[in-house]
Amino acid sequence: EDTWKLAPGVAFTGIDVGAEESSNLVLTDVRSPERLLEEAAEQQILARVRTTGTLYLAEGEMSLSINGEMVDRQPITLSDRSEEVITFSTMFESEGTHIGEVRVSGDNFAVDNSFFFSVEVLPKIRVLVINGESSDNWFDDEGHWFSLAVSSGEESPFELEIIEPGDLSASALRQSDVTVLLNVGGLSTSQAAAVTNYVDSGGALLIAPGDRVEPELFNQQFESIVPAVLQSQESDGDDYLVIADFDRRHPILRPLDSEWSARFEGRWRLVPNQEADVLMQFDNTEPALVERNVGAGKVILFASTMDLEWNNLALQGLFLPFVHETLRHLEEPETD
Repeated sequence: EDTWKLAPGVAFTGIDVGAEESSNLVLTDVRSPERLLEEAAEQQILARVRTTGTLYLAEGEMSLSINGEMVDRQPITLSDRSEEVITFSTMFESEGTHIGEVRVSGDNFAVDNSFFFSVEVLPKIRVLVINGESSDNWFDDEGHWFSLAVSSGEESPFELEIIEPGDLSASALRQSDVTVLLNVGGLSTSQAAAVTNYVDSGGALLIAPGDRVEPELFNQQFESIVPAVLQSQESDGDDYLVIADFDRRHPILRPLDSEWSARFEGRWRLVPNQEADVLMQFDNTEPALVERNVGAGKVILFASTMDLEWNNLALQGLFLPFVHETLRHLEEPETD
């Protein structure tokens, strides 16, 4: 067609598809994991191949390469079928992005013989929990339910360490990706300064204060980093509050589309900082979850506890995904 032109610098190569006879093995689909954790189990790569064209091809070969190195070869035997699924098994052991290629051979049309994919292997997120009320009785232990949510499964994306407040130090903070303060009160001036410096340097902090936290000291020590001031402990006696509103667009809460049915008998009344975002509210409009960015660091303050002393959140199905999404969000760097 005379009026049809390509842009300058664009080349056109024609392929004759009008031959009376044609044979082709085409990769129609490849299934592979997109993200894995270090030390993940052996993974399966599934590849579907189909024979097309006027000449039926019953045999061929499929190969898997990772980062340019051949991993496995398998024969294709279609017999009287038009397609077959080939399964490869391989490990992705080292951290980083791995480039995979599935290639089919045995036909005379090579344009559609390769399928490329990538797998990102991530290190586990190191979570340091400072347990402000440890106990030999698991029911009374402040960190029991939180720890179960973080590391109960073999494929947990987190590496958990639990210490008591007296062992909190700048060196311990430096070894963590996310630090969690569970009902931690009475920190020394140097310990509080270490936490502040940790956040200022890009650290991530989750705070769930309980009855051991003294508000005046807490507000004084962490004024420069916390998203809200602790005003007073509140107890509703025989009554309770529930979560009535939350930011459905936030990365923590967007995947959690179920109803929040947890009952809160105890809480801290919070006064949010001007730089903070209120992510969640109780049904009396008080803030329940507040976030603040501090330089490259992030701090999230929960208005209640992470055990059963003030609420029954830990018994709800949303507790585990809520904890996981919060820790992941805290660990991820801020993007403009």
